[in-house]
This record gives sequence, C-alpha cells and structure tokens, in this order.
Amino acid sequence: RDPGPFVALAFNCSHWCLYGLFGFVHTGDWQRLIMVYSNILGSLLGIFYTIVYRINCDSSAGRARWYFYLRLAALIACAEAFVLLTRPARSVLVMLGCMSTSLSISVAVSPLLTLRTVLQTRSSASMPADLVIASLVANLLWLACGAIVADAFLVVSSVVNICAGLVSLIFVVRFHPSTGWLFGEYAEKELEGPDGESLARSFLRAAAPEEENEMEDLSAGCRLDTS
Repeated sequence: RDPGPFVALAFNCSHWCLYGLFGFVHTGDWQRLIMVYSNILGSLLGIFYTIVYRINCDSSAGRARWYFYLRLAALIACAEAFVLLTRPARSVLVMLGCMSTSLSISVAVSPLLTLRTVLQTRSSASMPADLVIASLVANLLWLACGAIVADAFLVVSSVVNICAGLVSLIFVVRFHPSTGWLFGEYAEKELEGPDGESLARSFLRAAAPEEENEMEDLSAGCRLDTS
C-alpha cells in the first residue's frame, strides 16, 4: 500500500486543528473549536499509522515514498511557519483555511494513488477500503457541520471529498473479491473448476456419463463424416 493516505491524514487533521484554534483566537468564536475537538484524534491516529507503516514496510519503493511524503510535509510546514510570522492574522487564517481544504481533498483523493495497480491487478487490495468508507461518512457529516457554522472552507472541501470518496468507493466495490460478482468480475472464475473445465459441464458429466459419452461419440462421428 502507498503511505500517502496515512501521511495526508495526519497532516490534514493537524491543519484543521490549527485552523480551528487560530480562528478561535482571532475571532473569539467558540464554534471554531469544533474543528479542534473533532480532528485531534485523527491527527494522532494519522501519526500512529504513519509510524506503523514505516516499521512494517519491507518494500524499498514504499520506504522511498514514505520519506518523500514526509519531506514534502516538512517543506509545506516551513513555508506556513514563515507566513505565520510575517503576515497579518486575517491573511494567516485564510491561508490556513486554504491549506486545510487542499489537504482535506488530498486525503480523499489519496486512495486513488493506487488506481493504476488496481486496474492492472484487477484487485482493490491496494486501496484502503476502510479509510475510503470512513472518509466518505465523515465528509457527509462535515458538510452538515460546515453548513451550520457557515464555513466556506468546510463546505467546499466536504463537497469535493464526497465526490472523490464516491469514485474511490466505486473502484473498491468493482474490484473487491466479495463484491466484484455484482459486475461479473469473478463470474467466469467462479464457474470454472480447478482443471479449467466449467462446473456446469462437470456436473453434467457426473450426472449422466453415458449421455456425455454418446454426445462425444456423435461429435467425433460428425467430424469424420465431414472429412
């Protein structure tokens, strides 16, 4: 699996916490703290998942992507720290809102990073199905919350994330072993026996061996007559 969804989850939730906390300090609106309360656990879990991925990753490509994502996150954090120290509070709040929205969208889109692998292997094993479903449900709730508190950043990010989550969910359902039959993905495999013979033909052979032999003899005779 790609570590992108875990790094994006930690970075995204941390930004929403900072956005809510800074918004509360700047405006004195207690509703802003909802973003802190609801994202602090996600931030901690994202950090935990990222660390666990590195500990258990035995792929050199996976480790390389892990380091790349962390360096990218560190670079963004340094740029934001510079803006935080040099720009007025209103500009910083807008910047944090834009970054939180962008990172939130990156979390919703990150499962699609393995889409090429999914299409090549015809399997959704590389996509974090649990994260896709949880993110979709969470964004439906965030859309309602954003409408209540009238926060444009929450509404925009939630709408885009719901669309991305639905696309990811379609691929998960399409190529998952337990649901692929809905699209006929595994129909042919399930109807074949271990030797490649169809189960329907095997059943007929076992149930009526004499008729099966007669049909084979008749087919052989027809071939001889035509030759």
